[in-house]
Amino acid sequence: LMYQSAKSMDADIIVQVGDIGIFPDRKNLDRASKYHFIPEDFLLYFNQKKKVPIPTYFIKGNHEDFDFLEGREGEIVPGLNFIPQRRVMTIEGIRFGALGGNYSSSYFQATKLTGYRRRHFTASDIKSINEQGFDILLSHHGPKTEMLPHGSTEITDLIREIKPTHAYHGHHHHFYTTNIGDTTVIGLDKLDNNQGQAVILHELNLQNP
Repeated sequence: LMYQSAKSMDADIIVQVGDIGIFPDRKNLDRASKYHFIPEDFLLYFNQKKKVPIPTYFIKGNHEDFDFLEGREGEIVPGLNFIPQRRVMTIEGIRFGALGGNYSSSYFQATKLTGYRRRHFTASDIKSINEQGFDILLSHHGPKTEMLPHGSTEITDLIREIKPTHAYHGHHHHFYTTNIGDTTVIGLDKLDNNQGQAVILHELNLQNP
C-alpha cells in the first residue's frame, strides 16, 4: 500500500515514521502486532523475493523487532534504510532528525533501555538530536498540541527550540495538520485503504529547504 501510494504521486524517496513491520522472524511479533495482523510483506523483501521499488528510509516505532534493529544503520535490504535513534541523516541535502519510539514517563529519564523497553525514547535521545540540529523532524510519537492533547510536551519543546520547517509523526492513528510556531506539524494515519490520508508528498527544495 505504501509503495502504491508513493508511485501514484511519482515520489522519488520515501521517509517513514515507524511501525513499518520489520519482523524477519515472525516468532518475535509482539502482542499488538499479532492482534493487528501485521502482514508478512517485509519477508518478501528480506528474502529478496521482491525488490524495494522506491528508496525508503524509516525510523523505529514502538512495534518493531528491536533485537534485529539493534546496532544496525543504513541499508537493511537493498533500497530499505534504517535511520537509528537520535541520528540526523542528510537525504538529498535535507537533514532529517530521527526520534523513534513512544513516550513513557516511567522511562523518559532512563540512561539505557533494554528488551521491549527500547520502544520508548528518552531525554538523552532528545538532547542528542537537539544538539545536532535538523531541518525536518521525523518522530513516531507526536507533539502535544490542541490537535493532539495526548502528545508529548517534550517533543513540542524540541520543535519550539529547533524550529524545523516540518515535523511528521505517526503512532496516534489520526491524520491532522497544525503549526507549532513556524513549523508545520503533520500527523499521519495508519496506512490502510479505509483510514484516510496516510501519505504526504513533500517537495524538497534544495536551495531553500
